[in-house]
Amino acid sequence: MTASKSCPKAEDVTFRESFMRRILAVIALTSTLACGEEPPDLNGDGAGDAEGTVTQIGLVHPQGTIAGHVYNAATGENLTGITVTIISGGAAPQEVESTDGVFRSGALPAGGSGHLIISSSNFITAQRSFSLPGAAGDFPTANAHAWVGEIGLLPKAPGELVVLGPDAAGVGSVTVGVDFGFAYLLDGNPAKSLRLTGTTDSQGVAGINGGMPDLNALSPLLQSMAGSVTVSLGASETTEGGSLSISYQNLGRRGTLPIVALRAGGVVATLANANQAQVLVSNAGDLVQRRQGVSVIEATDPIRILFDQAIDPDTLFTGLTTENDSGQVVLQEAEWSHGGTLLTLRPTVNLSEGQEYNLELSAAPLSDGPAAYSGGANLFTRPLSADLSVETVASWHDRDEDTNISEGDWIDLHLNQPVGARDGFGNSNLHNLVAEWAVDYDLNGDRESGTVRGEMGFEEGGRRVYETLILSEPNAGAGRSGFTTTLRVQLPAGTALRHGVPTTFFLIFNNPERVSGNHILRNTSGSPLSITQVTVTNFQLAQ
Repeated sequence: MTASKSCPKAEDVTFRESFMRRILAVIALTSTLACGEEPPDLNGDGAGDAEGTVTQIGLVHPQGTIAGHVYNAATGENLTGITVTIISGGAAPQEVESTDGVFRSGALPAGGSGHLIISSSNFITAQRSFSLPGAAGDFPTANAHAWVGEIGLLPKAPGELVVLGPDAAGVGSVTVGVDFGFAYLLDGNPAKSLRLTGTTDSQGVAGINGGMPDLNALSPLLQSMAGSVTVSLGASETTEGGSLSISYQNLGRRGTLPIVALRAGGVVATLANANQAQVLVSNAGDLVQRRQGVSVIEATDPIRILFDQAIDPDTLFTGLTTENDSGQVVLQEAEWSHGGTLLTLRPTVNLSEGQEYNLELSAAPLSDGPAAYSGGANLFTRPLSADLSVETVASWHDRDEDTNISEGDWIDLHLNQPVGARDGFGNSNLHNLVAEWAVDYDLNGDRESGTVRGEMGFEEGGRRVYETLILSEPNAGAGRSGFTTTLRVQLPAGTALRHGVPTTFFLIFNNPERVSGNHILRNTSGSPLSITQVTVTNFQLAQ
């Protein structure tokens, strides 16, 4: 009988192969040691370790967690349902929600750093970095935990910033930036900068992208803080940019962003002067500050006036008259906007073109303390001619009542554009102003029979001789503006003109040998007129 032959089992083969590999490894190690080589460093201390002398342990990966507390910075209320996004290492972001103000993360790699994003539709987003103690691979090790602090979130509200130009009209396409200074409170202290942005529309209104801190809700907090917010405005097609700092206390008292305006010298805002109400910008520029120029508006334009604080409408007084008080302009009911700071005045009918108007204005603020504003302005309406000329001789004033056109009499000349003389403070110098003149007149009334030159304006050696003349602005009712379209000429000594005889005046302004400084005639922008000769032809006065 032949004995049966059994096949080896798989586990027997595996055991034998494993055993043989171990035998070979021992032989190799013995051979190495026999050759005088150092055994391998098994524990990382720099020295060789004999077989069996060191217990090797694989790398461990310790973990940790973070926790924190979120509350409403305006009220101190613990917040529930706030989303906290946790980004740490290469792991997928975690999202957790706060409960009664407290939030906790899941497991995070210890020994690393991470980033928190705390967000809600009702609050400004807060971002914060964190780190967990302990390094992966340490031995022995313990799991790590970290507290990321008391985080006060700023309540959020829609926001806008209104930007006006020097004429108190809205300025479009202006890039607006508001550096708020902090985005949240960390353990009671302001943390992380916050920049708000927007762009103005055609009315000068910039909506703040994504909303802004609710200044009204945060009012008590802001009034207790030091520091300021910076508002920066980019340049537009018509205005230069600029910036303005506003204290937290002022923002807290207001509860809103102020109206800001661009004018010569920088940016101003409706921040309420404590001593007296002021006009910040207006298309009647004299209300802001009288200068060597004067405001010119379209005949169809309303008059716009931005005060630095809210005005009590019951205290408003306005009066608008023509240059010589010859007519009172009827105004519609005053329009108030932007919290009672912007006043718009509209005549019941359009103003006349190319005319001067005098505005008187007074108004008291709503708040107690600051004094009322009171002031006046002179303004002209377009169109204004480029080249100066005399349109008509308005009138003759026989001051000595001798029925003769003689020295000391006044002749009022109506010009096609306003001229003026103001000092650097806007005070009128348009009185006893020195000019020069010469006169031709035809004694026979018939130029074909020859022109006889009078005692004034005669020629010497082919050159016309000019004599000194005094110019002034006629009485201007509500106040001398220093500008006029009706120029008064006072006839000098030796004048003897005849009634009904065609006469030609030659007037010269701004001869640098005779006038300088504040006695120079200027155009409405305040720029000096060049040496200008104006001719009045065929002037006749009836007796």
